[in-house]
Amino acid sequence: MTTPILDRFLAKVEHNDADGCWNWTAHTYRGYGRFTVDRFRTSQKAHRVAYELLVRPLQPDEVLHHSCENTRCVN
Repeated sequence: MTTPILDRFLAKVEHNDADGCWNWTAHTYRGYGRFTVDRFRTSQKAHRVAYELLVRPLQPDEVLHHSCENTRCVN
């Protein structure tokens, strides 16, 4: 049995109550969290995966901004 994607994702997030950030604790590339989403080892930006898991699917051309200016934040 495999671990559901949301559980795998949240296991790599550290909540910071002081500033409201959800800091990515796993692999990063150029300051942004990276998350492997499937068995083919496809990696995506963690903040985009968080948005799609918790809010709604994104269009490829949509841009998300880190209002906290913390590129490791996935909140």
